[in-house]
Amino acid sequence: MSNSVLAKMFGIDRYDAEIEVLEERNDTLVDRVTYWQNLAKDLQKELDLYKATDEDKVQIIREDIKEIEELYEKRIKECEEMMDECDRKIHRYYSNGRMDAYREMGIKVIEAHERGNDIVYDVENDEFIEEIDEEKLKDIWDELEDEITIDDLVEV
Repeated sequence: MSNSVLAKMFGIDRYDAEIEVLEERNDTLVDRVTYWQNLAKDLQKELDLYKATDEDKVQIIREDIKEIEELYEKRIKECEEMMDECDRKIHRYYSNGRMDAYREMGIKVIEAHERGNDIVYDVENDEFIEEIDEEKLKDIWDELEDEITIDDLVEV
């Protein structure tokens, strides 16, 4: 026999829906009791404040202010730590970018020197350019004069 057959025989499943309704009502009552307990605590604090002497009231207010100051200082410290972390990341990424630029520029300088040229900074255009040696430029120009140009193709 299966469990459902036994449940039907003894009428156990008959009360499942009622049990669910009761559990929901119980949860609602627990929520209400918790709400009323919290309200009672708040009202008790307020009553204690009314019963307290002026010195006690001042002391209670000082304690509240102290808690708020501690919370404020904690938040400030967290913000400063986040700002420090951001600054560290910014500096790290800037440093990595700078190293990449130096590495790239170093490669360009080495390649230019291998060709016998120099890298110079053009202030007007704000860029680095390769300055070709005049002797090599003359050699290149002489080689280009012997080659076919577009004008030669037009005449053909």
